[in-house]
Amino acid sequence: MLSEEQREALKAVGLAPDTMTWLFEPPIVTQALPPPRPRYAYERLSDQEWAVISPHWPSATQANTSPRNIVDALLKLASTGCPWNAVADLAPPEAARLQLRRRLKSGSLAIIAEGVEGKLSETRVAQFKRLAQPGARWAR
Repeated sequence: MLSEEQREALKAVGLAPDTMTWLFEPPIVTQALPPPRPRYAYERLSDQEWAVISPHWPSATQANTSPRNIVDALLKLASTGCPWNAVADLAPPEAARLQLRRRLKSGSLAIIAEGVEGKLSETRVAQFKRLAQPGARWAR
């Protein structure tokens, strides 16, 4: 309901008070909102995909983080373009960043991308190729 003061203000500018209640009252939502989508949706590596990648990825990593989680974090970064802190659910961002820099410096990411081509889906191979780009924003 509009107060008398609001009705007078509307009349003063030449507007009909009964048709302008939406200016002062919030709309009533009658439908439920859809559930929110995850901001950075990513499908983790399957056991079959990891079996193909693991021979190419050395097992020694820092901070007792599994190599599979490091690879998952890097692929999430490449596929979604998320910030580094968004991979913390998979691996510590600093550990993942260190591994990425080491692999870029040695050129092993490009070798891995070539090694898994034809054995993994085109999407996964494209993610590895994006990671191997030397000028990518996450390589800085």
